[in-house]
Amino acid sequence: MSWPESVIGKNTYDSIRSGILFGFLGQADFIAERIIEEVRNTDKEFKPKVIATGGLAALMVGRSKYIQVHDPDLTLKGLKILIDKNRYRNN
Repeated sequence: MSWPESVIGKNTYDSIRSGILFGFLGQADFIAERIIEEVRNTDKEFKPKVIATGGLAALMVGRSKYIQVHDPDLTLKGLKILIDKNRYRNN
């Protein structure tokens, strides 16, 4: 999937693509912004590093106000850490 030229689609395909991509980007930026605001209320020095992972994440990196890094395997890396810790505990 690639970004449409405009938010307003000129046909059904571009309209659906626009809704998916711009909608996902808007959601991700809104949630990141709220988290940053909430944490900064208690920690003024908070400097977040926002990492995107998942299906559409690679498309968001250059367009998001907050996403700085794309790691497509982040979830799998986290699960491996948990598995390794549980193996160590059970031995």
